[in-house]
Formats: sequence, C-alpha cells, structure tokens
Amino acid sequence: MKQGRDGRRFRRAGVFLMAAVVLFAAVGCGKKATPQNLLADMQENAKDMKAVEATLKMGMSMSDGSSKMEMGIDIDMESTMDPQELHMDGEIKINISGLDMGTDIEVYQVKEDSEDIMYINLMNEWMRSKTDTAGQTFDFKDMDTMKSLAKLADQFELAEKPVEVEGKECFELTGVITGDIFKDVMNKDFLDSFGVGELIDEDDIAKMEVPCTIDISREDILPVRMYMDMKDAVGAVGGNELGDVTVDEYYMEILYTSFNKTDKIEVPANVKESATNVTEDLEDALEEDLENGLGGGTGASLGSGEPLQRADQSTELGATWDSYTVEINDKVLTFPCTIADVEEAGIKLDTDYTPLDTVVSAGDYELGFFMDDKGNEVAFEISNSGSADLPLNECLVTGITIGDYDLSYGGLTVVLPGGVQVGMTKEEVLAIYGETEDVYEGETQHMYTWSDPNDFYKYCEIDFDASTGKVVSMVLTCTEF
Repeated sequence: MKQGRDGRRFRRAGVFLMAAVVLFAAVGCGKKATPQNLLADMQENAKDMKAVEATLKMGMSMSDGSSKMEMGIDIDMESTMDPQELHMDGEIKINISGLDMGTDIEVYQVKEDSEDIMYINLMNEWMRSKTDTAGQTFDFKDMDTMKSLAKLADQFELAEKPVEVEGKECFELTGVITGDIFKDVMNKDFLDSFGVGELIDEDDIAKMEVPCTIDISREDILPVRMYMDMKDAVGAVGGNELGDVTVDEYYMEILYTSFNKTDKIEVPANVKESATNVTEDLEDALEEDLENGLGGGTGASLGSGEPLQRADQSTELGATWDSYTVEINDKVLTFPCTIADVEEAGIKLDTDYTPLDTVVSAGDYELGFFMDDKGNEVAFEISNSGSADLPLNECLVTGITIGDYDLSYGGLTVVLPGGVQVGMTKEEVLAIYGETEDVYEGETQHMYTWSDPNDFYKYCEIDFDASTGKVVSMVLTCTEF
C-alpha cells in the first residue's frame, strides 16, 4: 500500500511519547529497586524533562482466511516540552496478500507566530497547514500522577536479574496494564495513531488487558524500552468490527535514545519554501486520502487534488478478460511481454527494489514496480517459465496488479480488457465479464475472480469496496509454469 500517513495520528503518538517518559521514568539512587520505587518519583523527574528523543516501532498482522495484511512503522522522533514541538522521520511498510507497499514519512509540528503549524512530507511532496492542538497536548502538571503510578506499579514484577537492552544494563518490569490505568495511558487518541481507535469503542478501552515490558537503565534510572503486546486486547474488544478477521500480531515499542538533547525543533528552509499551503484541514484530508487508498473508494488523489478520471478504451484492447491485454496510458500491452514493452508506456522499473540482475528461479516470479514521473506506481509480475534460472531482464512480464491508491497522483491510466478500470461499479464489471462463482464477500471488500479452468495461474481478480460497490483493485495474470 504505497500507503501512506495521517498527521494527526503521528502527532498524537508523539504526545503519548512524552507522557510515557513521565509514567516510566524511575527514582534516583539510594532506594531498593522495586516496581513501586522505580515508578514512584515521576512528578519530580517530569519537572526536569525538557525534551525526549526516541524510536517508535509498531507491527501489525491481520488475516481473514483468504488474504493477509501486514503493516510496520519505524519512526525516529524528537519532541520538546516548551514549546511543545515535534519532528518525526521514518517509514511505513505494508504488505497485502504478498504485494509490498510503503512510503517514507516526515512530519514537523512547530509554533509559527503563535500558531500551531504542521509540515508533512508524503511521497516527496511537502504540505503545510495550521493545526488545532487544543485539548490534545500533554501537561505534566495536570496529571494525577500518584494515583496512576500506584495502580501501575502494583501490576508489575521486577525480574530477578538485570537484562541488556540497546547496550545498557537494565531493570526489567513485566506486567499487564488494565482498567483505569490502561485507559489513562492508552486513550482513544493514542489508539487512533495506530489505526485501532475505530475498532474500539471508547467505553471498551478500560476493559483491555495489555501485557507490557518496561526496561529501565541501571546507570541513570531512566527508561530504555517499553513494549506493549496489543494482539489479544485488540482482538477481544474489536471483535464486532473485525468480524472474521484474526489479529495475528499487534505490538508497539518505544526505544528511548536520549533525553534533553533537543533544544528546538527547526524546520529546514527548503521545506518551508517548497511546502504547499493547504487551506482545508490537512489531517482530515490526509486521513480521507489514506482510507481511499487502502480500499475505501476512489476519492480525491493526494498529488493532483482531482478525482480519478475514467479513461477511454483503445480499440486495440481485448474485449474479454482472457485476452490478457492491458492499456497503460495510450499503449496496449499483451501478456506475456518484455520489460522494455512496459517501459514504452511511460513507466520505469524501480531497479532499486528489483535490480535487473535479480536471479529468478525456474518456475518462479518476482514483483517489479514501475513508476511514472509523478509518483504513481504499478506492480507487474515478471516470470521465469523456463527450466533454468534467469536474470530478471531475461524474464517476461506476465501479469499486473493495480489499486486505486497506486493511481493517486493522477495522470496515469490503467485499463483492463473490455474497459474495466478502477472506479467502475460492480454492475458495470459484471456486464462486461459476466457472473462468476468464485466470489468472496468480506466486511471491507468483495473479491470476484474469473479464471482459466485448465490453468491455475491464468485469472483476473477484481476487488470492490464493500460499501460503495466500486472497483478498488485489479489483478490480471497469464503466467505459464
């Protein structure tokens, strides 16, 4: 999915990062190491905490029996308390049923002339917008620390022996965050930052039980790592929304790299100069675009600001799905074809991801990602149907996978046989390809597949958004193994 990212969610994750420093900062020297002592003096530590630097990692894996989605977040963060400013820089990776997608993400949230300003870079485009942080920031002085810490400490145990984490000798606390404590720490805004908020009702948050590990440096009694395993908690309270989806993995980890080293968050001059001013709510616009890109419809594209337009069908394009033709811009390809044939359509193979000398085993294939100059991306199946291993550039292109998000920058058209394309209705597609018995209707997507009865690797799959009934992704392949 080059999927990509919601400014509000990452700002809230940064807010939680500052809160976590307070919750898990430990006492000074001279006291016996117990969960109660290690967590007792957070209010005093908070008075001196001016900045924190950390790495935020998150992993998620869900499946419904026929498809699987995995997502990983790896972001370096630095945040100051006064003024409350934030900088994040990292990447998001997503894999949906074997298709890898992802993007780099960078965010600045700073004060400019007493206004909260957010800069977000998604897919090499900087955007700038005012943002309302009222009620969403964290104030150490307003937190009911004693009650929260007392409850938190009682639910943790101290390991008998120290452990080594990130090269530091640490005390390790393990336990379960439950009830009111969990609701204080894992509030709805924070859950939203990891895409869980919409699965969980506000009243259900306090019911969650989350195993948690906290590693605290023996040298300076400061947090080094916090790890929360949210798999069972999300699966338990999100059951109604998840339906048949199984949560295989869901965790969050914070690695604290340093404290009080960041004096000020500075936005580089080139970022300010290149950023496009967005007058609408940037966070809402990004959230809507991401939802559309992940299968929620065919809304406005992030790069162009215009909806995806339906392309005219070339007379050279086949009428039936098993003609194995596809129109890219104004060029019609017939599978199998060569990499050079695909590039004649105005899209180039990303050789950083799949080098031309990549060895493809006999009877196997590799995914090649072809991009245009606007940032749109199309995945092609590059196969070796021979009996000997071959380099990628000697293999043939035998299939294509395309989704609405891949076309989000505008200016690229992809049309399957009969004129089928992203944004069409289910009724229109069935009128062209006819009915099929191979249908899977899940909570979010309906998958229709037409296949060659004599060859498993020759098929066409069209996925429709369950709520709108419109095409959100398409697969056409004629691999011969």
